[in-house]
Amino acid sequence: KGLRVIGMAGSDDKVEYVKQLGADVAINYKTCGNYSDAIKKAAPDGIDIYFDNVGGELLDAALANMKNYARVVICGAMSQYNNASPSHSYGVKTTPNILTRRAVVAGFIILDHLNTSVHEQFFDEISQLYREGKITYKIDETNGFENAPQVLLDQFRGKNFGKSIDYVPAGEPSIDDFVFEQVPKPTKDQLQPDQVIIKSLYLSVDPYMRGRMTGSKDSYVDSFTKGDVITNFSVAEVTSSASSEYKEGDLVLVDNGKWQTEYIVNAKDISKVPARDGISPKDYLGVLSMPAFTAYYGTVVIGKPKAGETILVSSASGAVGQMVVQIAKAKGLRVIGMAGSDDKVEYVKQLGADVAINYKTCGNYFEVIKKAAPDGIDIYFDNVGGELLDAAMSNIKDHARIVICGAITQYNLSSPSEVYRIKSMTNVLVRKATITGFIILEHLHTSDHKQFFEEFSQLYKDGKIKYRIHETQGFDNAPQALLDLFSGKNFGKSVVKV
Repeated sequence: KGLRVIGMAGSDDKVEYVKQLGADVAINYKTCGNYSDAIKKAAPDGIDIYFDNVGGELLDAALANMKNYARVVICGAMSQYNNASPSHSYGVKTTPNILTRRAVVAGFIILDHLNTSVHEQFFDEISQLYREGKITYKIDETNGFENAPQVLLDQFRGKNFGKSIDYVPAGEPSIDDFVFEQVPKPTKDQLQPDQVIIKSLYLSVDPYMRGRMTGSKDSYVDSFTKGDVITNFSVAEVTSSASSEYKEGDLVLVDNGKWQTEYIVNAKDISKVPARDGISPKDYLGVLSMPAFTAYYGTVVIGKPKAGETILVSSASGAVGQMVVQIAKAKGLRVIGMAGSDDKVEYVKQLGADVAINYKTCGNYFEVIKKAAPDGIDIYFDNVGGELLDAAMSNIKDHARIVICGAITQYNLSSPSEVYRIKSMTNVLVRKATITGFIILEHLHTSDHKQFFEEFSQLYKDGKIKYRIHETQGFDNAPQALLDLFSGKNFGKSVVKV
């Protein structure tokens, strides 16, 4: 297929055989040292596909070295099969990378695909290639029926050969990491052709902004520039114009709006707020905003819901979660929502959830999910990562879809040692499940976005969609509004009224 191949095997003779098969790089995983470093050296630009037969630490290292849109194929988890108890399972700590790399992780059981058209195609194609000597396949043959049990045991020991701002890189940011500065007010005579002056009306406050405070150069969105103005989605009013497209008083949407009361912007970088009855300017940062579209895209496009299925939603009263609950109910799903206070739980019930759970008081996550969905869950919409993701993955049905939208529990960790290790990755294989991460910024202004906008603006006007906004008054309170996201003090989509 024309790929560059890196193979890992457990002895020098196996490594030599992998080279003979044509691998560009072959690594002895028992002597190479740190797996992540070895993979990074072999693939400095990252890997597009990881075919996993072993799980555990090597899976963790591969996930840490993925390129954007990587595909991870879960075929086996040999390193985990002989664990004495669940407590001995290796905890995968790099699952947040599935989100940032927009990767797809899919498990499969080949028994489901025997005697199919794909099987028939494989048989015809590979048998011909084998006869022509274009495929090499090594078999480890043991003589004698009485030796069969030992052969099985040897597989698990590797004895068989062949088939068998200020930047806040870590920790919790504080109010001291933000600085207010007085700058000269822009004037009309400063405008160049096709520029306007805008006055901020509403600022969007979103969890992904935490990642932009780290200074990282290896993320799906650029970090803020240290000492420069924070940017995010906003609604503003034109106060002066040198553009034929805009006049004073026009309301505009700004995808990369500055956290600044008034400033100059190029006309091409803004768009007019559509005039729609029953839709207020802040609704474009709420029910018609990026988080709401995130809910739509994750639930409908990635989740592929079918009436009668069960979906579990974390952070179900938040900016994204509250829309997921309502979209899922509209699609005929049974909905289980989890939120962090009794009043949030009550709101989730009002949205239509069949079961609503306070995750701060419910006790063991695995047990409470099992009680709410004794037959398992078909879709898990994940906004939080960590322990709740682990519990959800332990309760999935066959062919479940896990939608990775956020990992807010992991954003403010002080060190890599604090990362929660996912212990239930083997279930992706056993349940033939799919894990998909996505970044909604890549889907703005697409046909899916347009469809969402048209459909949900009408539903909202008709009163068929509820959307709660947590509004903070005053520009000077904007930094605290961002910090409050990570302590759960907000209730609904957070915006700042300037």
